[in-house]
Amino acid sequence: MLFALNGAYAWLTNATFNPIAFLPLMLLGVEYAISCAQKKKKGGWIPLALALALSIYAGFPEVAFINGIFVYGWGAIRLLYINKSVRKPYLYKLLLGSLVGLLLAAPALITFAGYLPYAITGGHSGGSYANVGLPISTLPALFMPYIFGPIFGFVNSGKPQDLFLFWSNVGGYLTVPLLFLALIGLFSKRGRAIKLYLAAFSLIVILKIYAVQPVGWLINLIPGMNQVAFYRYSVSALSLAMIMLAVFGIEAIVKQQINRKKTITLAAIVSLFVVVLAVYARKLLHQMLAFPSHRWWAILSVLGLCRSY
Repeated sequence: MLFALNGAYAWLTNATFNPIAFLPLMLLGVEYAISCAQKKKKGGWIPLALALALSIYAGFPEVAFINGIFVYGWGAIRLLYINKSVRKPYLYKLLLGSLVGLLLAAPALITFAGYLPYAITGGHSGGSYANVGLPISTLPALFMPYIFGPIFGFVNSGKPQDLFLFWSNVGGYLTVPLLFLALIGLFSKRGRAIKLYLAAFSLIVILKIYAVQPVGWLINLIPGMNQVAFYRYSVSALSLAMIMLAVFGIEAIVKQQINRKKTITLAAIVSLFVVVLAVYARKLLHQMLAFPSHRWWAILSVLGLCRSY
């Protein structure tokens, strides 16, 4: 339910929207492969193959590429949680599912690869997007999406200011309540390596979105990544990573696996973070002065967060 309401779905409804639905399906494919390997059942690779092929056929390779990195990172971490006797059949199913998925998508991939050298790809050619990111001054909107008002609402005639650049290139958002639940999940007891992977992936993606170095340079070492508009097309993978952490948090609360003192401490930290973001957002105040209603958007954004607690 959380993923069905993620910020990429809400704000990025052009062609980049299409592969997002197949991200959780790919993840399910990995888990199904593990389940079949543990039960010594044949097969177990078909869901992953279908999800991978459909993700590619969805028609936006950048989103599929980033989502694939997240899923296969998850698949690698899951090796720590299964018996040694299960690892070989699991890896076999993972490899077979991936190979079949790529073969199913071969008509699209071959056509794409053949056309790409002749295509006009704008900023994607020559690695022009490699070190591009959203303006760091717009960071508050990642967690308080409407603190700067409605989409393009407070932009002066399309001037190339931070707000215009932000709305022209943003790929979605997270929310502060999601961050709070994710922190609870991170500091709960169960599945430490998995949660560290989700947290590390989320942090790295956020730093890359805002072109913080040297993280950006390191990510660009991945083959093909310097041609990807990462700042725009990575939010679906970021959302799922944060949501999965949040689900660990919900489980910890329901099963009382985290004490009240720790919960209150985390709530205080997140509340302080909200205040810092709200103050930092004033850095762009001069770009919104022509629109008197901007104050209400900021006030309601902060009050809405307080109500969510």
